[in-house]
Amino acid sequence: ANCSCPPPVAVIFAGHETTAMTMTWIFHLLSRYPEVKARVLAEIGAALGEPRPTLADIEAMPYTDWVIQETLRLYPAVYATWREAEEDDGLDGDHVPTGTEFLINIRGMHRDPQHWPDPEQFRPERFSAAESEGRHKGAYLPFLLGPKKCIGDEFAMMEMRLLVPTILVMLTTTSAMVSEMRAPIMPRERMSRPSLSVPRKCTGAPLVDPKKWILAGISQKKS
Repeated sequence: ANCSCPPPVAVIFAGHETTAMTMTWIFHLLSRYPEVKARVLAEIGAALGEPRPTLADIEAMPYTDWVIQETLRLYPAVYATWREAEEDDGLDGDHVPTGTEFLINIRGMHRDPQHWPDPEQFRPERFSAAESEGRHKGAYLPFLLGPKKCIGDEFAMMEMRLLVPTILVMLTTTSAMVSEMRAPIMPRERMSRPSLSVPRKCTGAPLVDPKKWILAGISQKKS
């Protein structure tokens, strides 16, 4: 899309919604794959020297980076885009005249079994150096490629590399605190149902008949 604002402003404002959407998918997937979440937490615990991650900690968390990239593969924030031929060209032997528009199905390319075995599976190890070797660079386009790719790609990745461990540490700490503070549940047989009437040890009739009070309230609503 055309934007008349300065590039730094476009990077900051245009990148917020897409990054927030990707973060939503990241935590959705971590909730569905507890073994991946456990490995991320273990990596964070070994890498962090401070309560919150810094730029210096990013390089020590490669698996967390793979989780982010695998999420972008399955759920790219920009799942399709288009391009227009500026001059006559050819594609796979076909003539492409000037002005031809191309729809690029990013989501479909990210799930092409030719480049991604078991493409529907969430498997961060795909982005390890061993499995990435030989993969066509055009098979993965969360930020597109070439001179017109997203100018905020590095900014967005930096945000997520810092936010994922920060939020996970906060959630884990809060969950542990709540578990410690939670009172033990009283056994069912020891629980007594509250009564609206006067306790048995009291003498005399109750000051208010609960049944009459409820019926009176219903009749007032009807009137």
